[in-house]
Amino acid sequence: MTFEERIADALADIRLELFRGNRDPNVIDKIAGDYDLKPSVLANRLARAYGSLEDLDKWQSKSASMRAIEARMRDAIHAYAETEAGVDIAKWLEERAGRTASRYEVELADELWMQRTLSKIMLGKD
Repeated sequence: MTFEERIADALADIRLELFRGNRDPNVIDKIAGDYDLKPSVLANRLARAYGSLEDLDKWQSKSASMRAIEARMRDAIHAYAETEAGVDIAKWLEERAGRTASRYEVELADELWMQRTLSKIMLGKD
């Protein structure tokens, strides 16, 4: 394994450890040893790639939070298709997802609602 491959794998392991909740300040030293790297070299590469270990941790936390919000919006869009007419789509989505819906998301929710409604009419289930 080349030096650059070891660095890349070590950086991936650091991200994984943070994702798993490991906040041990010695994580760099341990992973550097696993890949036969000097801790200072790995720390410098980490700083160049992500900033400090704390910056990487904040970025990963924010990224996980954003994924959760996006999942709530996706679920809200699909849940809207099951609602009855007469509600403000943007407000309905915002209340469930925790953020303002984009124009595209509102239009998608409306389109899914229309498809469901037309399907029910065509099948005589309305």
